[in-house]
Amino acid sequence: MSPQQDRPLNDAECDRINAMLSRFHSEYAINNAEEIDGFFAALICSPELAKPSQYLPEIWGGEMADDEAFADRKGAQDFLSLLMRHWNNIARILEKGDVFAPLLFVDEEGTARANDWARGVCAADSAVLYMAAGQANGIASALLARGMPAHTPVLIVENASLPTLRADAMTLHEMQHLPLAEFQGPAVIMLGEAFRPALVANRDGVSLRTAAG
Repeated sequence: MSPQQDRPLNDAECDRINAMLSRFHSEYAINNAEEIDGFFAALICSPELAKPSQYLPEIWGGEMADDEAFADRKGAQDFLSLLMRHWNNIARILEKGDVFAPLLFVDEEGTARANDWARGVCAADSAVLYMAAGQANGIASALLARGMPAHTPVLIVENASLPTLRADAMTLHEMQHLPLAEFQGPAVIMLGEAFRPALVANRDGVSLRTAAG
């Protein structure tokens, strides 16, 4: 893949994505590039590879996009090209194990609240968030506020490649109140129904080293 196919979006390109999304009239359509970022990050980290034919309808809120939105063929091609490039950029970062920085917009007070990003994550079945333990409480609060069930399974793995590996399974509600001081090393947060076996094993007193590995 050439660097042109996975380079990060710039501000002007995010604005173009937002402009196209504003043309979709479905109440279920994704609202902006921040929400797409959360949605793509969750899908890329999911156990099963999602195909464009599966996730594109989620973006425009139905099986077929509005005719008015895609009346301009060049605009449609530009929109889809930007989406694919952003998908490739996230996939490249996660595959290399680099720190993933979510695409977040700031409000009029200069605060990045990540509400739309959380909504995008909620649209997927599972997600893996790298180097995120320090924000575990805030992530849980944002996801709960966006309607993710409080009983959603969560698996946090610390020092995954070291002998000091630690894995803790809990619910999203429990993560909201997790003492963050407990985590000293790099940690990964995994959430979704795919990780329920780890939660069940933890409740049964079984070691989670196998589940985490």
